[in-house]
Amino acid sequence: MRESKFRFRNPVLESMEFIVNEDFNEEQYEGIRISGKTQIAKIRGKNEAGVKFHLKIGENHSTAPFSFDIIMKAEFQWEDSMEQEMVDRLLKSNAPSLLLSYIRPIVANVTGNSEYPAFHIPYMNMSENEADFEEVDE
Repeated sequence: MRESKFRFRNPVLESMEFIVNEDFNEEQYEGIRISGKTQIAKIRGKNEAGVKFHLKIGENHSTAPFSFDIIMKAEFQWEDSMEQEMVDRLLKSNAPSLLLSYIRPIVANVTGNSEYPAFHIPYMNMSENEADFEEVDE
């Protein structure tokens, strides 16, 4: 095994909001909805990008016990020898997967301290993840 040419540093929780739905009606429960979106800001002229993964769980409605809105971000770097197409695929799928691994214990901890059981985020197929790319100056 060897270290990847694609690296990250400094994963940070940017924002989080957890709300228990006071008007939750268990008879209307339709399951917990999960959606995610990735924002990728590639730094012009450098092999670096900032990636934010925004995850929404549940909704603020009587059909769900709670809503959870959380954003994690990190900085990613890669070596010159990597093809740009591969870099874009890694930024779109691997980067949010990595950030999701930091989100999982936060969600389980917070929901487990509510009146509901801990919610464990299932494995997610990030190949279909919605991602917005932009180039920015440093």
